[in-house]
Amino acid sequence: MKKALESYSEGKISLWKAAGKAGITCRAALEELKIWNIPFRYEKEDLDVDIDWALQEK
Repeated sequence: MKKALESYSEGKISLWKAAGKAGITCRAALEELKIWNIPFRYEKEDLDVDIDWALQEK
């Protein structure tokens, strides 16, 4: 868990990947970020990916 969250905090991996490495859900990873006082990162590139995904779901 610690290593996965550190990699996320350093911007090396996404939250999804960190959750997978830690063996937890993304929602649980968000809770862990709070516990470890790690800010949630959401960049413009993340938004672009989410928008593309949402548009494909139509």
